[in-house]
Amino acid sequence: MFTNLPPDRDVLKCGKCQLSQWPNANNRCVRCRHHLNVFYLEIKLLHGIAESEAGQSEMIRVVLPGVLRDMRIRRALTQSELSRSLKIGGRSQITRSQLSRFECGHVTPPLRTVLLLAAKLGVDQLVLRIRDPRL
Repeated sequence: MFTNLPPDRDVLKCGKCQLSQWPNANNRCVRCRHHLNVFYLEIKLLHGIAESEAGQSEMIRVVLPGVLRDMRIRRALTQSELSRSLKIGGRSQITRSQLSRFECGHVTPPLRTVLLLAAKLGVDQLVLRIRDPRL
């Protein structure tokens, strides 16, 4: 699901030598060979799916659980640790059992929850590529 292949025109800065560079397939700095720690997730919206609300919901229900689980595992976090890290005012916003239901695909989280989890799991940028129908 994750890839090292970047979207168009993405520029990264190495955390070790501060070199700004285009991403490459091996995900390492071209100067110091330090790992850039960037992964890309591309979810393609097919025309048939994108035009129907039911198709979109089905795609999200199928793809999102695996993405959430992969991201959590890449950060070496358990469901309990992630849940505890989402506390505001001493109260957890998302329980461990909710995370489990999201990752198993039993429940589709609302967009606000997806964005909250993504931010906590290190997603620093969401990119939507929109095609101009006139071209």
